[in-house]
Amino acid sequence: MARGTKKKSYQELQDLEDQLKAHIWISTDATGMTLHIDTLRDKLAPALDLATEILTTPAFPDKQLELIKQEQLASLEQRLQDPQAIAFNTFQQITTPWPKGDPRHPESTQEQIDAVKKVTVGEIAAFYKDFAGAGHGELVVIGDFDPAAISAQVEKLTSTWTSKKAYKRLDNKPFGAEGTQKSIDVKDKENTVLVLGHDLSMRDTDADYPAWEMVNQVLGGGTGARLWMRIREKEGLSYGVQSWVYAGALDDAGGFGGYAIVAPQNLAKAKASFLDEINKMIAARSRRASCRARRTPGSRSRTRASVMTATSRACSRTSCSAGARWTSRASCARRSRR
Repeated sequence: MARGTKKKSYQELQDLEDQLKAHIWISTDATGMTLHIDTLRDKLAPALDLATEILTTPAFPDKQLELIKQEQLASLEQRLQDPQAIAFNTFQQITTPWPKGDPRHPESTQEQIDAVKKVTVGEIAAFYKDFAGAGHGELVVIGDFDPAAISAQVEKLTSTWTSKKAYKRLDNKPFGAEGTQKSIDVKDKENTVLVLGHDLSMRDTDADYPAWEMVNQVLGGGTGARLWMRIREKEGLSYGVQSWVYAGALDDAGGFGGYAIVAPQNLAKAKASFLDEINKMIAARSRRASCRARRTPGSRSRTRASVMTATSRACSRTSCSAGARWTSRASCARRSRR
């Protein structure tokens, strides 16, 4: 879209952005499209005019599409042999197995390459004509501006720009896939990327959500967390290690995840330490919650119990592997020299 409109070339658009001291860019995913504008107060109105022209009258020039294809293919082809990209992509395919053809399907890198090579200007233009529009949009403006004037301008610019196809939000859900482990050898590489995690039913308005976030901060949310201090600092097994949690804003779709980058010979030890730290936290929180519940009735015990619930969910689907009490859906891209 930003590579040219029906009235302006790509170079003319760039020159106008420079004149307006503005940065205009567009991001998209399976759920929609987002327009970003970064500019000054006195340039915001004309920048909005220019951005609206980009959105509503894109030309989709053939030459620009070919350039974009080349850029994307170069990036994707590098990912074919990138252990970290392979590990996370495999993990997504295991934990979010939306069927092929669904916009939420986690395509492999090769599938993305094939799709980029295949797509045509005609297909892009037809899709945009059917689905692009401002009928279900949100406006967020931060900084020094006139709210009334900007709201009126946006309404005027986009009121007639609506999509032909009916809008339906793509919902999300936890799949609860069975625990599994998968290893992938990548030739001529020296590091291993370990990815593990699982999903669960949680929304960011749930009572357990603050405890869920706090547990992660203690476990692996930063360089002072338990995973980093043990696996990286104490044992020297990992180049980087981290965990994360998430919860849906609109759907009951949350989860836990973590990764570590290690040398192949340290994989088993790093994995065992990772799982051991998770088990220690589960056991410690459960014991503390039990003690508090016995000693202190009322709201304090309920608060502590919420922490126990959030951590206990992390082992709701467990299996035994190499003596560990907690294993989850894990994906590992191993770098090995051959």
